[in-house]
Formats: sequence, C-alpha cells, structure tokens
Amino acid sequence: MVLCNGLNLQQLIFQLAESSQYSYLTVSLFTLAYDSINENVNNVLSCQAFVQYGKDTYLLNRNFIQATRREAKRENEVEQLLKQYFTDFKNNEYLLSNDNLDHLEQLLDQGIAKLKEIGEVQITPTFKSLLQSTNTHMEIGVSVNLTNELIDVDISSQKMSWEDIQAALKAYKEKQHYFVLSNGLLQKTQQLTIEQLAQALHDLNISFTDFIHGKLQLPAYRSFYFAKEMRKANSFHFYLDL
Repeated sequence: MVLCNGLNLQQLIFQLAESSQYSYLTVSLFTLAYDSINENVNNVLSCQAFVQYGKDTYLLNRNFIQATRREAKRENEVEQLLKQYFTDFKNNEYLLSNDNLDHLEQLLDQGIAKLKEIGEVQITPTFKSLLQSTNTHMEIGVSVNLTNELIDVDISSQKMSWEDIQAALKAYKEKQHYFVLSNGLLQKTQQLTIEQLAQALHDLNISFTDFIHGKLQLPAYRSFYFAKEMRKANSFHFYLDL
C-alpha cells in the first residue's frame, strides 16, 4: 500500500515515530539460555531482555534518562510478566534455577509462548538442547534373580543412572510435569514407562526409596506375585531368572 510522498504504511509509521517528541516501543527482544554456573550448583535458565525504539535498543526497564522518552509503563508490564517465570535478577539477567520445578513448568508450558506474543524470542544452543531433551523417553529394565531364599531385584537403564530413575519416580509421585536428569537436562514425567513402573511398585507396596542404587532384596515367596505385576507393564524390559 503506497501513501503520500511514495511512502508505504510501515515507513510512514517509522517516520512519524522518529519525528515525534516521544519514542514508541516497536519490539521486545528476549534471549533464553541454559547454563551451569559451576559444577556444584543447579543449572540456571536465564533471560536477557531488551526493548527497541526505532533504531535504538535498551535494557528492559533499566537506564532511563530524561533525554530519552520511553514507555516506562509498558516496559514495567513486560518485566512483571518475566517475573512470573524467573525468580531472580543479577547482572542484567533474569534467572531461574532448574530445581524450581513449579516455575520451570510454567515457563516451558506457558511462558515461552507468551513471550513470543509480545516480542521476539531467541534461544541459545544450550536452551535448545534443554527443550529437545523434554521430548526424549526413558528406557528401563527390571531383572529378577532367585538366590537362596531371596529374590534380587535390579532396576536399571542403559542410558540413565539410578538417580535419574529415582528423580522420575519422585516427580511422578509429587505430580510434577518435569524432572531433572543428573546431566542437568529435563524429561517429561508423563511417560508410559514411568507411569507403569510407579504403578507396579505401588501395587507391590514397594517404595523407590527402598532401593539402594537400584537394587532390592525381597523374600522368595513374593517372586510369583512380583513377576505377575511386572509382566502387566509392557513399556519396560522385564528379565526373570528363577
């Protein structure tokens, strides 16, 4: 669409904004990252937020000067939205520890989509890996061996540690949507493997805290019932040697 003086609509709006005594916020920019501060603490999700007025870019809701007229009310509204998902602010970054599962769930399930509604969202390769990990699934094997008057139960995974399996079962019990793997990445709790294993252990009146490094001993007379319950679950591998 061509308007007066050969300008299209977008060019006219930009020209009016530049000539006005006020500046108009044209776009919000968000960069999401996922990094570990050091090996002894939880990984942290971070967000850098900027606002753009025409050709000029500023930190969101920071460094206001009288000579520059900005939309302070609108910037504050954007910052309040970020604070719904991020719990801390340091060195010009909004931060969220990956052990804060409630806020993490809100950010991944709702927050990113809302940020895209009000601005441009960029993600770093590490944050992309985090998102991709939520679509992977856990493979679990359960083996049972009879020794003397006891049965040895061993729950394991070729790709995951026992700590990862524990984290999955704990998250399922607490009705969390995500759990954190030992490598700092995430998986969704709603997986058939996790649901069936948790249900089988519940029916057998066994807690995941009863296991030591994925191993447990039970009286031999429980072997038949244990095998029966495990065979109901078709989502993980079950090995029986009695």
